[in-house]
Amino acid sequence: MTDRIKERLVSKHIVLFAFVLVSIWGINSASFADQGSNSQQKIALLDFEILLLRTEIALRNGEQGLFLVNMYQLAQKTVPDQFKSRYEALIHQQGRLEPIPQFESGFSSVADARDIVVLLPMSTGLAQASSAIVEVFNQAFEGRRLHFLDTDLYQDMSELVRLVKLFNPDLVIGPLERQKAEAFNQYNLQVPTISFSSMEITRPYLLSPSSHAVVFYQTLIPMLEKLDFNRIIWLTDGSDFSKTLMGEIKAWYLQQGVSTEALDQFQLEAGVDKSLGSVLGASQSDVRSSWLQRTLGRNLEVETYVRRDKTLLVAVLSQQQALQVKPLLNFYGRDIDFLWLPSDLPDIKVFVNSQTSWQQTYALLPAHFTQQLTSGLKNNAEALEIGLFHALANLVATLVKRAESSLPFQVPTDVGHLVVDQSGRYHFLPSLFFLDQGRLRQTMLDEIVQDPKGL
Repeated sequence: MTDRIKERLVSKHIVLFAFVLVSIWGINSASFADQGSNSQQKIALLDFEILLLRTEIALRNGEQGLFLVNMYQLAQKTVPDQFKSRYEALIHQQGRLEPIPQFESGFSSVADARDIVVLLPMSTGLAQASSAIVEVFNQAFEGRRLHFLDTDLYQDMSELVRLVKLFNPDLVIGPLERQKAEAFNQYNLQVPTISFSSMEITRPYLLSPSSHAVVFYQTLIPMLEKLDFNRIIWLTDGSDFSKTLMGEIKAWYLQQGVSTEALDQFQLEAGVDKSLGSVLGASQSDVRSSWLQRTLGRNLEVETYVRRDKTLLVAVLSQQQALQVKPLLNFYGRDIDFLWLPSDLPDIKVFVNSQTSWQQTYALLPAHFTQQLTSGLKNNAEALEIGLFHALANLVATLVKRAESSLPFQVPTDVGHLVVDQSGRYHFLPSLFFLDQGRLRQTMLDEIVQDPKGL
């Protein structure tokens, strides 16, 4: 189909769409005539019919990706009675669609991409980070045509999409900011794209990072497979990271045929000291001894009971909270392994300056932390910050060079161990460190498995 014919079809649909909008608001509108004066209800019905119409147009135009995205959005809404027949017709058509091709068939061509459009914020606070990415790309993609576009100049992503199309790119990389990345990729350019940000959108030609929670979960599995479930205790905060991670862990427990009751989890509520007292049973012991002394009317010499059935404490906390855990364990006389998973990654400078405060703590850290902490840059906070974006750019460059690989695949790189799963999610494996009074040693999860402490 020629571009001229496509333009005529699009124009025809625009006219149709405008006509529908006018008829919707008309006095004799069939869609809203019986809806009364409730303006919110009218707006909800209007939104639904607009989305329904867009879905029908996408189906007629053969835009399968956009059609499926719109169908997903429709499925999240309550279908008004007057639209049920149209919606059910779309469901019928959805069932007749050919399966979307496997990811690698839509992305493998970028290994030889000549024109690459890179979308970065180059004017505001992230300009320095963008410069680090540009530096890596200029070296990694030497001989290709790189087009760097400043996303700071665009708030409306439709304008940016139109500009990108003018370059007829073989590959699009970015945007860097998550909000703009999600808005940009909603337009479905049908061009191989690598996102810097984790997104819910999945397409055969879109690569995006795995969420941090999923990455940490996948890294923990080899350790959990070797440990007694009943010997692990979990202490988590209320962050989205911890909720997602523990949801994945619970699902894995069920897959192993283990009841989630075996997942001994405590929620951080009243400070680390009180929460840890509850975790170890010390708070309950103090309550019982106080009750006994009041009942007997006399003071008793009491030794606080502390549970000793656990050999590993896994804490999903912020750095400030995690720093308190090991001293409190020592206070209660519990010399057990402590594994910290940062629910909120600390500022790199704060982390470096806090190293002397850690006591016998295992910490699972993201790859960009790993790279910088082992590269001799520990005293250069600015270099550490930029290191994150160097790592990210190197990751993307590796993805392009390995684009022809069948999924899933893993490959060691200078930045870390790169993993790409079957659905096109990518990440570097995090690494385990042992932190103790200023000493920092990289180790393996097997160290926790092979040397369990406790009774």
